[in-house]
Amino acid sequence: MNSLRVRILLPLMLLGWLPAIGAARFMGQPLEWFFSAQGFILLAGVFIGSYLVSGWVLRPVLSVMNATASVMRGIPPVKEVSEWLPQDFWKLRCDINMLFAKHRQSLNAAETHASQSAQRLMNAERLLREAFTALQGIFAASDEGVAVVDAGGKIIASNSKLDEFLGKPLEEVGGRDVKHLMQAISERFMESDKMLQWVNNTETNPQLHDQIEAETADGKQRIFSMRTAPMQTESGEVIGRLWMLRDCSEVRGLQKQLRESQKMGTIGQMAGGIAHDFNNMLTAIRGNLTLAELSSGGAASPDVRDKLQNANHATQRAADLVKQLLGYSRHTQGNQLRKVTNLKKLLADVQNMLKHSMDPRISIRVRAGMDASFASADATQLEQVMLNLCLNARDALPDTNGIIEIGIENVMHRSPNGMETGEFAMIAIRDNGHGISEDMRHRIFEPFFTTKDPGRGTGLGLSMAQDIVREHGGWIEFDSGRWAASSRHHHA
Repeated sequence: MNSLRVRILLPLMLLGWLPAIGAARFMGQPLEWFFSAQGFILLAGVFIGSYLVSGWVLRPVLSVMNATASVMRGIPPVKEVSEWLPQDFWKLRCDINMLFAKHRQSLNAAETHASQSAQRLMNAERLLREAFTALQGIFAASDEGVAVVDAGGKIIASNSKLDEFLGKPLEEVGGRDVKHLMQAISERFMESDKMLQWVNNTETNPQLHDQIEAETADGKQRIFSMRTAPMQTESGEVIGRLWMLRDCSEVRGLQKQLRESQKMGTIGQMAGGIAHDFNNMLTAIRGNLTLAELSSGGAASPDVRDKLQNANHATQRAADLVKQLLGYSRHTQGNQLRKVTNLKKLLADVQNMLKHSMDPRISIRVRAGMDASFASADATQLEQVMLNLCLNARDALPDTNGIIEIGIENVMHRSPNGMETGEFAMIAIRDNGHGISEDMRHRIFEPFFTTKDPGRGTGLGLSMAQDIVREHGGWIEFDSGRWAASSRHHHA
């Protein structure tokens, strides 16, 4: 028995029992009669009648409730229930079912959209994490010192390069305040006041995008480039600033050496023109000397003839020297001038040129084997290689007892790639100089690299020598204090 029926049954029993008491009292029955067997029978009859009436009253109500529950669950009511329902209920049932169907459809669409949004959010989070990791790696590996500052002047990110420039971690300089950082950076430059004034310009001009170069005050003659740029939103609002610090000492040094190299190239062209004119004058002098010998006939004294011959020989040697100088300064393609070259004769020419261009106190020794040494080469370019190596050796010699030894020999050797073994002509140049330190040996063939004092070299000699030897199919082997250049032996 459900609670609703109990709630209806009690009032019905009360309504049925009170009239029965009234009727019994009207018929003259005493109160004790109600506690007799007849009274209990009357009470039972009232209870049964109330129970039946409550069931009859509740039947349509329960039917409506069950039908409503069925509609809510989306299933049709049973036959016994549907008999008590009015016809309009079925229309309401259809409207409710349609409403629930639309609700379920919207709910399914919302669940699908939420699932897709969650998947897109996961993908975006993954891409953001990967981008942040890549950006963090680039930021850490950058060769520039970088500081990222927000609009309030607080440093929100920096890298180890900046700590390396400061000589200590950023937190020890002055926390994360950009003013302390700029003060510390400015103090490390020679013109610190000028640097600090340039930095302060960003406070009056938030849109400033500028760059400045300055030399450090540490005595190492390092030049740093400092750049700054605002960080802006799409609407143009400035939300922070980037500060970037780069060591450009090497670049500026290379630019200086390039200018020196260009100057040397111009001087070489001028020297070639002067040598050409000088060669014309030597030709005239030699012609006049020859005419003097012919015109004198046998009348000239032996002393005069010897002097004329010595003068003629001197002009011949000067012409040969000028010819070599012209060949050295001439810019030609080696492939077009390669021919069978006698390396021993070439060595003799180089020795003769070195004797006229080096300190007489330097001893130049030549060591050549008995076998003939020929190679298919551009004689002018090989001459340039030998001169470059010898001049480098000269600059490394001690002040006294300097020795340069040049040797040529035929050797059986395996090429550097190990693919071929053959007969090569080896040109070996050795000196008794101080050599090169271990930490610089791997850089000797780099263009513009030199250990000489400023103004004494461009750093291009060994680089040019290596390029020429490689173009001839050879290679250069190096040991401290010794260079050995090898080129392909020519089989006659």
